[in-house]
Amino acid sequence: MEENQELRKHLDDFNKLILDLRNVDVKIDEEDQGIILLSSLPKTYKNIVDTMLYGKQTLTLTEVKSVLMSKDVQRKIDQKKDKNGNILIARGRSESRRFNNNRKCYHCNKE
Repeated sequence: MEENQELRKHLDDFNKLILDLRNVDVKIDEEDQGIILLSSLPKTYKNIVDTMLYGKQTLTLTEVKSVLMSKDVQRKIDQKKDKNGNILIARGRSESRRFNNNRKCYHCNKE
């Protein structure tokens, strides 16, 4: 999968390849299909791949697709937030902080 390619397109291409292999009587176990799919992802999916590969005893293609689709939806939501400017920018204190010695009490109006 290329870095800028849509995940859905990659999954469609992967499914076509699996069907082509079945048509020539090559059978790949579902767990192996999941591992092949994970290994075909770009480096941006590294955390997901590591979690899926090392976090479970058995792995199914259905589980892999489900996790990838949910993460893809989350990424798209995050990208929309970034485009809309919903980003928190924190700033430290100003170096030239002023102290106002002429403060008045709001209760009794004394300085």
